[in-house]
Amino acid sequence: MYFDALKDVQTHAKNELYETCLAAEENARIRPNESVINARKALEVFTASVLADHGITIPSDKSERQSKGLSDLYGQIRKCRWENFIDKNTYHLLDEIRRDANKVVHVTYNDAGVPEKYEIKNIDADITLASKLVKNLYEGIVNHFLKGKRRLTLDVERLPFGKYQVVELVKKTDMEASAGKFNYICKRVDLDENNRERCSWAYIRAFKKEPEIYNRRDSTVLYEVWEGIHELPRNIVMGSVIDTSRECGLIYIKYNIDQRTFTLANRERLGKVTAKAALEIIEKLIIALLSIQNVKAGTKIYHRGIRPEYVFVTPQNNSLSVSLGCFETSKIVKDDEREAYTTVYHTMKEKQTSNPFAPYELRNNLIQDTDGVDWEKVDTYSLGVLLLWILGDDIRSDKQINIDILIDHYSDAFVDFMEQVIENSLNIKPSLREFLEALRKELVLVG
Repeated sequence: MYFDALKDVQTHAKNELYETCLAAEENARIRPNESVINARKALEVFTASVLADHGITIPSDKSERQSKGLSDLYGQIRKCRWENFIDKNTYHLLDEIRRDANKVVHVTYNDAGVPEKYEIKNIDADITLASKLVKNLYEGIVNHFLKGKRRLTLDVERLPFGKYQVVELVKKTDMEASAGKFNYICKRVDLDENNRERCSWAYIRAFKKEPEIYNRRDSTVLYEVWEGIHELPRNIVMGSVIDTSRECGLIYIKYNIDQRTFTLANRERLGKVTAKAALEIIEKLIIALLSIQNVKAGTKIYHRGIRPEYVFVTPQNNSLSVSLGCFETSKIVKDDEREAYTTVYHTMKEKQTSNPFAPYELRNNLIQDTDGVDWEKVDTYSLGVLLLWILGDDIRSDKQINIDILIDHYSDAFVDFMEQVIENSLNIKPSLREFLEALRKELVLVG
């Protein structure tokens, strides 16, 4: 965390200052009101600590506080500046926190001038305000204690999600339905019963709460395939929702990953891919898709949006673990219509117009009767194009899909089969089971 820099400083209320700053940092993205309250608290603690570091104690008597210019937080910050306890830049940053926080937070003091209660007024904070105050808090306080020393520069995109620290920013593509500019690879560090550190890793995606079409569909699929007593899915990433407060405009989907995990969008991290390895990746994805058609009685799930950034790869010894995620545009079919979910098709198709991994009919809005579509074939096509991508083909929305790259790797029979996957109209493309059968025959030949 950014405020870990305070662990090594010497000041009057070091522990309280660190804990309060940390609470502001950890909550900025998930509980903005709580973050702003803690930023305001931290300002009180810091100011009192700086004064105490210079031998000045805030009097408990009201008239004495007034006579010394310490009657309120504004006066205390000004006192620190007038006495040159803090520099001009720190003064302005801290006073901005005071002014912005006071728009949202009401503070009740007791007769001794000690804050007793912090309450949110009739206006809520949001992530933008909370992040700004945390940044100002960091730059003001850490600059004061570590002036002239090396320290991290706070990037609001790298603020944590509660206990999950951001390790890597993953730039989003235009086709993704998640909110913001980035997805996030994060790490959480906990202590076990023997006080040893245990790390867990997560891939976090943000979604707007309103409209809730996308975040609800992805979290619903996670619930359908991982909750309850039924056969567990194969090669599907496990995940859950990070709860956020009422006033927070975002919700976060957290996928459980490994430290070594990356998405296929980072194709270069695969290194030189053999014909066999490429088929094995597709095989595992077909197994994933077939498993969620049968994982729960009366429920079938079709992904409908497979792209490289939705495929999670983890190196394991001499092989690759492959998992599929990101189900926000999926189709969930219930045998019992009373259990059916609201369709996301009309919202989903807007994301597909420039998606080269989506079949022609979907990209060009040619589907009129959604009930007559064999949605499995959408996934068949996407996996066919993904095979080309893995082998190094240049897949772009402005370029026609060409299977010539397969000729140098596979048998004529398999190339002919892949031509059906790519070229046939949607409903007469091969099924996933037919794809799996053809692929396994080819694996014997290339193995």
